[in-house]
Amino acid sequence: MSLINEDCLSLIFEELHDDRSSLYSCLLVNKIWCKFVVPILWRDPWNFLNILKDSTKDKLFLNTLLLHLPEESKNYLKNQDNNSINIPQQRHPLFNYVSFIKYIRQKYKSLDIEIIYNPSYNYELKSLLEQEIYKLLISKCTLKFLDITKVKCPLYKYPGATDNLSCICELHCRSYDDQELLYGLAQICRFIERLCILYENSNPGLANLIEVQKNLKYIKILVNSFTNFNNVKLKSKCRIIDQAIIKQSHNLIYLDMPIENINITFYNELFPKLVNLQKLILDGNMLYDTESEKKLIFSTYPKLQVLLLDSVLFFTAKGVIQNSEGNLQIIWTNNICFSTADQSRNFIQIICQNCPRLKYVKLLLKGQYFDEIEQLLMNCQHLEGLYIDADTQINNRRGDELLDKLIKSAPNSLFKIQLNYFEFEMKNFDSFFIKWRCRRSLWLYLNNVNVKSDDDFKVEFKDLIEKYKNEGVIKKYEFNNSLNFINYYKEL
Repeated sequence: MSLINEDCLSLIFEELHDDRSSLYSCLLVNKIWCKFVVPILWRDPWNFLNILKDSTKDKLFLNTLLLHLPEESKNYLKNQDNNSINIPQQRHPLFNYVSFIKYIRQKYKSLDIEIIYNPSYNYELKSLLEQEIYKLLISKCTLKFLDITKVKCPLYKYPGATDNLSCICELHCRSYDDQELLYGLAQICRFIERLCILYENSNPGLANLIEVQKNLKYIKILVNSFTNFNNVKLKSKCRIIDQAIIKQSHNLIYLDMPIENINITFYNELFPKLVNLQKLILDGNMLYDTESEKKLIFSTYPKLQVLLLDSVLFFTAKGVIQNSEGNLQIIWTNNICFSTADQSRNFIQIICQNCPRLKYVKLLLKGQYFDEIEQLLMNCQHLEGLYIDADTQINNRRGDELLDKLIKSAPNSLFKIQLNYFEFEMKNFDSFFIKWRCRRSLWLYLNNVNVKSDDDFKVEFKDLIEKYKNEGVIKKYEFNNSLNFINYYKEL
């Protein structure tokens, strides 16, 4: 058998970067394959450890890191507290595994030395060991991703920091992380693209880090439910972080943030400046002041393609969609707050009028608004996926007319359909499948759906599905509440 070109091997293995079991199998083929696979497995070891959640694997990982420590660090640790720190005595590893690491994460407990390595270590010993490990990582790893949550070490002072931290593309932190650490990173990390912040209090170091960025495109803000931004003093102190984010607004293409305990001034300064935004995620789950939300000011968003909304008011959804200039491709809504059932109808109409390029949409029906759905199908000729929830509070959730509208008016592009909380006649579904035969094979998701048979049409629904699967009318069928077709959509 002829050998595969090494460049081709590299490309093949990169495609398997998330498939741990396949990569492990490839390790055992020969030395050449092993040489390509090891760097991929070690690029983001925390990713695999977080999936496994196995303390034995965590300890092996930590032991491997300790084996890479320079002699100076080993001797330093051995001399602490009567040699109470145990350093593995095995020979040096075959590969320089640490040099392959590009991601340092803080999830789960992969560097929680006290838990996974030696519970008897006191705080001082634990800190010394963490310090030497971080010195090793910063000196050997050219990082792309860094999570400094709970990190107490002055990473920016360690040897190699200037070179190895300068290429960081994504940073995760908390607003109450060490201020000096954030100031230090601001001197080195100037080209961060993605920033995820747990925002709970003021931090001048974080504000400085945000402000000096030259390529910041993505911001995700998380807020602890116990944080009270209605506290006047706290709100005033957080203005320095707010202003730093606002200064980056023209560069942002992705924004994920909550609308809660609302600071109306911050939002109304930020939202009108997001002229280059491509993806917007707004979450109002912990919003208590809906009257303030009605005062939000929106500008035009000519590049906005993806809109994900959870528990926001109808007025907020309306304001964004009407200012998207017709370029939205995905509108995904959960628990839109409609004050009247008629607002549910108006929401569909607004999408019809403003979203000709729409590909995926999730809607809540608070009434039998099938004529509006039909209009949406006719206006949105690029539609690929339609997800409809019937409100469980309405009395009539019969969906047979909806099946007729789909057959009559759905664009040729539509092939993913999800329907929740509807009732159907079995014979109408059979008729629907028959008429769908000349179209693209369906991805069909039915959750909490009641399909009734009668004396004229006695057949199990699972048998009906299997029949049309065999005919190629249905390609994928799911009835699991946790699944929906958007799970398979690749991010823009």
